[in-house]
Amino acid sequence: MANDGRISGGARLLPTEVCEKIIDNVMEENAYRLRMRMWPDDVFKTLQACALTCHAWTPRSQLHLFRFLTIDCSQQGRQRFVEFYDLVERPNALREHTEALLIAANNPNSTPVMHVLPIQIPRLLHRIYRLKLIDGVLYLPNGHLFQLGMRQFRTVHELMLGAVTFHSVHDLRRVVGALPNLRYLVLLWLLWKEPWP
Repeated sequence: MANDGRISGGARLLPTEVCEKIIDNVMEENAYRLRMRMWPDDVFKTLQACALTCHAWTPRSQLHLFRFLTIDCSQQGRQRFVEFYDLVERPNALREHTEALLIAANNPNSTPVMHVLPIQIPRLLHRIYRLKLIDGVLYLPNGHLFQLGMRQFRTVHELMLGAVTFHSVHDLRRVVGALPNLRYLVLLWLLWKEPWP
């Protein structure tokens, strides 16, 4: 397929507007599933494939891919956050469409890195309304800097914590209490542990 939606022989398949509606439909059909978790693998892979199909499909596919962003900090920890900052700081308007952010360490015994969450992300993604932290360690530093940073998430009204390890119930209260407009809270399999050595 050529970049303008034509087959290499020149015959037009579908108008770009129709293709964009189909791409939109990939997301809309999964609206309920997306409330329960982020992109299901099949939806994510479909949107990635659409983004690579032709130049005309790329903007619409990327717009939907940016709606739900994930930081997988299971391997490189803080470096993953740095890479994420580089991605969303690129000069484009896609980050304005980001609705949800998932931060996953994929190991509840991993080195604590989730506490760096409010350092730059609220400034970069100031329109997210859903925040999910899963499978990681969230030990809060002493003082009020973490809470002051979390208060910048003014549009977040849904928080889900799944298999997150906290040092104490007090730290959990500090996280939840710092979000000024929180309306929905989901807690799944929280863990408690002594401070990381």
